[in-house]
Amino acid sequence: MKVWSFEFISLFLVSLVSFLIILPFLNAVILGAITAYILHPLIFGLKRVVRSYNLAVIITIFLIAASLFAFVTLVVRDATPVVSQISGLVDEVTKVLELLRPTLESFGLSESLTNTQEIISLLETYIMDQIMANLKSIPTILVNIVVYLFATYYFLKDGIRLKNAIVKYIRTLPYRDCRTGLSMIYGLKNSLEVLFFSYITMSVIMAVVAWVGFELLGIPYAWILAVLIGLTSFLPLIGMAWVYVPLAAYEYLIGNELLALYVLVFGVLVLNVVPDIFLRPYIGAKVGKVHPLTILLGFFGGPVLFGMMGFIIGPIILVIAETAIRSYVDLSIKMSSKESDEKQASS
Repeated sequence: MKVWSFEFISLFLVSLVSFLIILPFLNAVILGAITAYILHPLIFGLKRVVRSYNLAVIITIFLIAASLFAFVTLVVRDATPVVSQISGLVDEVTKVLELLRPTLESFGLSESLTNTQEIISLLETYIMDQIMANLKSIPTILVNIVVYLFATYYFLKDGIRLKNAIVKYIRTLPYRDCRTGLSMIYGLKNSLEVLFFSYITMSVIMAVVAWVGFELLGIPYAWILAVLIGLTSFLPLIGMAWVYVPLAAYEYLIGNELLALYVLVFGVLVLNVVPDIFLRPYIGAKVGKVHPLTILLGFFGGPVLFGMMGFIIGPIILVIAETAIRSYVDLSIKMSSKESDEKQASS
């Protein structure tokens, strides 16, 4: 029976407690690591101008913080009239339904009319409650932003040293363990690129596509709706539907039935099906050098196991797993072939 050493137990417990401490901010830390990885070329270019790597990092963090502040300011400014319109939504819809009352009563649908008004009232209450709940979460969001900025700063400043130290340790291990460890580092690198191109790049693309589409359809506040589409695109399949389905329902209730249909078709086909089922797995597979099914299962399976964090953790784990398994299988085949050749040579 194997007895675990005190050293191993101590390291395991400390690592476990450390992970639990980091867990509430894991998304911010991972996003910081992704940002640092993507911005490394920019840092080295900026270093040639300012003649200091640390100064280049500080300037970059300042630009990120300024961009976040400007973004939040614009969203709050443009979201204010939208919120004020939601508060009066029931009155507007009620007026439309009252105009339709004689027609609906002639078909014996007066009870359905009353039920519809009650549902709309409940929907307005639900939306306002969600807005208030999000406002209450502002302190948590601010803390996550601060953690994200500090994580990005330190990954930019010390990330290369950390990676080199890990690789140096892995190279001290036996050959097979070393090969597996290095393949996992390679898989982690690929997974960060997958997350960047599959989430951040796709969210920007979706926001632009949504803005163009809503402008062409004549939807008011197209900019703020496009921003919401970009943010909710981080949740594959269901995320963007939280924006365009209520929008289509609103247009239908105020009498724009054809526009509501156009919004729904545009949302389902252009914003959901094509990007989430085809583009996101394809781009992720090309970037991460893994199978598209691995990316698809990571996006959809991760949240089932890890909740909201699974949208980030899921693809990372599966990309690392496939990369490590492929390396292990290739090494086993190579060593088996080598042993077979040696046996044939000796005989």
